[in-house]
Amino acid sequence: MNRGLQARALEGERGAWDQLVSEHGRVVYLSLLSRGVRAERARELTQETWTRLWRKARAGGLGALQLPGLAIRQAAFLAGTDLRRARTGERGDLPGTVPPQEDEVDARRRVQAVLRALAGCDAIDRSLFQAVYSDGMPHAEVALLLGLSVQRTRQRLCELRGRLRDLPEFSDGDYP
Repeated sequence: MNRGLQARALEGERGAWDQLVSEHGRVVYLSLLSRGVRAERARELTQETWTRLWRKARAGGLGALQLPGLAIRQAAFLAGTDLRRARTGERGDLPGTVPPQEDEVDARRRVQAVLRALAGCDAIDRSLFQAVYSDGMPHAEVALLLGLSVQRTRQRLCELRGRLRDLPEFSDGDYP
């Protein structure tokens, strides 16, 4: 990959990202198809993958672009999330589902509780939570990003989830 293009993309330049998507987008799409993802959903997940990577780059959260591998891993994570939700019956972000109004209100209440709890955490824990749960980054990449060992990253994430489970909003066992 052209180093100048990579540097521009890491700075969040939209044109550089468009060029990277045109070079690597089909490979990401085909990787999803090879996992058994339906064509329409594969297109949606491919778009979501590139959007997440672009946003992360604009926020300064990507140290390097190892394409297409990084994009394929992100897309695989998103596809895995779809599969887990389908297996557990979660309604979450599955296409074509709309949660009942009560569930939506309850979900917003829980999100607000998590955001309040995260506001009281240190910057590393907030970054860790966002990288894992919002950006879908693997623990090894998060560890590298935050300058921690993979083991310490997992340990901190486990401790953070424990603190979140202790919130009254999650007393019914439905926690992040």
